Amino acid sequence: MQSVSTKKRFIGFVYLDRAPESEGVLNVGMIIDPAHRGWGYARDALDQVLSIAFETLKCHRVQARIVEGPYKANTLKAVTQLKFTHEGTSRKAFFSPHLQEWKDVTYLAILDTDWVMRDSIQVAPLTLWDEMFVRHEKEREDLLRWQKWEKTKASFADRVSQTVSAN
Repeated sequence: MQSVSTKKRFIGFVYLDRAPESEGVLNVGMIIDPAHRGWGYARDALDQVLSIAFETLKCHRVQARIVEGPYKANTLKAVTQLKFTHEGTSRKAFFSPHLQEWKDVTYLAILDTDWVMRDSIQVAPLTLWDEMFVRHEKEREDLLRWQKWEKTKASFADRVSQTVSAN
């Protein structure tokens, strides 16, 4: 027989703060106890905070900065599932006083329009390599369509030329 505890325990927090660079822009951050990571708590809490940010506070943009570290991949997964878009990485942009080393910082954001359309937006790739692969596939498909169009155009021009020559 399993016992179920109704005791609530603090396992982390998600916060919003106003970005100094612009009105209607908020920064989001989260800290989750390592023992409770990987269970979806951060994603669920972040989803609720985003709902408040966009639906109650009527903000335009929520941005996240993810510092390089052992939990970066999990954090990226959580925010990209919520339709945050990767905006870039600043190399060695954060100095960790604890580790005494510089760390890369990855920037992601979600706009109010992304939030409204989140059910129809495809989840962003998790890594830059995945993103480059998706972009390469799209460019390849575009190139193949263009080549097909060029062949069709050339074939049409040949038929017109032959018709004109025959007359």
